[in-house]
Amino acid sequence: MGYFMRFRKLFFIIILVIISSHVGAQEEILPIHRRGFISAGVNAQIWRVQYRALINQISFPLTVYMLINDRFNISVSNTPAHSWRDETGRITDFSDTWVQGNYVFWDDKAMINLGIGMPTGKTRLDSVEFAITEMLSRNIFSFQLPVYGQGLCGVGSFGIAYPVKEGLVIGASAQYLYRRVYHPVQYSYGESVGLDKLYDKEYDPGDEVSGSLGFDIRLTENMKIMFDGIYTYYWSDYLDGDLVYRAGSKITMNLGYFYRYNSSYFWTHITFRYREKNSLYQGLIVDETRYNSRYQLDLDMIYKFLSFPNGEVFGLGIGRFYEPLESDKGLDIIGGIGMRVDYKIFSRGMLNFQLKFFSGGLKLPLNREIIGIEASIGTVIEY
Repeated sequence: MGYFMRFRKLFFIIILVIISSHVGAQEEILPIHRRGFISAGVNAQIWRVQYRALINQISFPLTVYMLINDRFNISVSNTPAHSWRDETGRITDFSDTWVQGNYVFWDDKAMINLGIGMPTGKTRLDSVEFAITEMLSRNIFSFQLPVYGQGLCGVGSFGIAYPVKEGLVIGASAQYLYRRVYHPVQYSYGESVGLDKLYDKEYDPGDEVSGSLGFDIRLTENMKIMFDGIYTYYWSDYLDGDLVYRAGSKITMNLGYFYRYNSSYFWTHITFRYREKNSLYQGLIVDETRYNSRYQLDLDMIYKFLSFPNGEVFGLGIGRFYEPLESDKGLDIIGGIGMRVDYKIFSRGMLNFQLKFFSGGLKLPLNREIIGIEASIGTVIEY
């Protein structure tokens, strides 16, 4: 579900942009694009446990954003990636391709979003590849591409933002995600007893619906807070027509704080998630006590501390605190620090460099200390 969680998060960020635009938003945090652009980059994420490979990925995110007019835009995105665990386990392929359209109306107070996820990503994974995707989809690692392919999907969203008074805007949104059947795994078995059988079952993931309510409040000319709460409901999953899994409903709360002084600013964003217990867990799905968390807390901080001709330098801070379903084992904790440099190469072109270092520990299934590094370079060219 990680890929769709990221897509849903993107929609609510867009809603926050609409909200912020009425009260003097910090466009450096949530940029408002007034031209079409092409964004491309390379992102490397390496995780180690006791100096041995845990899970790694090199991805190549690509987005084309077309501004049709002042009210309507279309974006197309794909993230090819090479993921590997060791010499015997690796995946190299495209992701699903998302095509999205956004229409803004009612004096820029409302937006409709429609999108389709085209099944260009890899499915029918073998058993080794499937084990790799189990690790990639763990939210605590925050991989660029957590899921390669999940079949044909469609999404519809609606959001509004209403200025109640000077410095206060209230927003609400709703989203429905529709999923078609696909074949996630394919492998042979039974050779050891003289049989040659093929496992290739049809998986029908449940749809999901989300609703959010939030506000944007300007405390002073240099300080503001943004908050929203999101409730997500999931329908049941079926394997060859048999009920196999139903994810528990999820509550997500986002809190953002912005403070500017002189030419610098500080931004922090906290995300808290609570998921109800899953009602079914069998068949294709792995043991949930190993990979799922009931409570999740993500902390991201950005501090712009230096400006120079055509560029800016940022300090980064990251914290992730997840409670496994077997809560007596303790918390999964990852902390990180990093730096980002934005450099304007010409009037409509920007380069971005980023480097992060992580350290922490996972209780299940490893109960080991881990270290990680993430490095990326990207460019955004407007046209």
